[in-house]
Amino acid sequence: MSVEKSLINDFQTLGLSQNESKTLLALVKLGGSGEVSKIEDFTDIRRNKIYQALGGLITKKLVMRGEVKGSANTFRLVYSNPSDLVSYIQRTIIDPIDKAAKRSVQNLENFTDIVEKTTQEVWMVKGNSNIIRIEKELVDSAKVSIVSNLFPEYTEPVISNLGNALIKGVNIKILMLEEEVTQLKVPLDHICSEHLGINASKLATLAEMIPLEANPMISPILTNLGQFLTIRPNFLFIDSETENPSALLIIKSTKDPTYSIALQTDNQDFISSFMHLIEFIQSIALNMKMLQDELLSDD
Repeated sequence: MSVEKSLINDFQTLGLSQNESKTLLALVKLGGSGEVSKIEDFTDIRRNKIYQALGGLITKKLVMRGEVKGSANTFRLVYSNPSDLVSYIQRTIIDPIDKAAKRSVQNLENFTDIVEKTTQEVWMVKGNSNIIRIEKELVDSAKVSIVSNLFPEYTEPVISNLGNALIKGVNIKILMLEEEVTQLKVPLDHICSEHLGINASKLATLAEMIPLEANPMISPILTNLGQFLTIRPNFLFIDSETENPSALLIIKSTKDPTYSIALQTDNQDFISSFMHLIEFIQSIALNMKMLQDELLSDD
């Protein structure tokens, strides 16, 4: 390799582009300064590319525009001494890169520690087709149990998957409003082991009948129970009582136009907390149904 090619390669290693390297070397050959036409004679670069390279070298403070009157196209090296030139490049280009590399390594190690210590991992899923695809994957992966509170439009696409899971011996519980069950094309007993139907309007009516002072802790929940059941978040829990649970929570917007966003997680604490909430709501619903039956029997 010639000395000239070696210098150009070294300049590129130091952070200059190929054209910047060739332009810098041409100025060295010209004694430290020269017009663009002269630089062109010492390189194989077109004039417009030389101007671009000179602009880059000026930005890097390696070259400055000529100050002699009438010599607007003359450029000269800021550092004519080779050792000063290379030292400057190292200080301004190489050192920051080296420091950035060291910082990146440290930050990545710290970030890895943070990720490993994170107890809750949640992934966002957008788009109905993606949500349904994840639903099917989760249902097909179930080994022990499935607990579903999906709206009809999200239950219908996975009916065959639920049926296959039931055949494999997976325990399937579906919590769905009675008003929504009628929208399904397949009877629920064909796709689940247990079904709990809740009538939202009846529950809302019963909730209004209970005096607020009867139970201060659950009164606010009972007051809004009907609304909660109507606009509730969808959920699909897979093997929630095992060490490897997973869940998909679907939140539907109430805006116009409506849309859905799903949150997928396999964090045990997150799923357990949500399960406790669902069990609490479910127990309220069961107690309300018992109360309804008692009221009807009294009549």
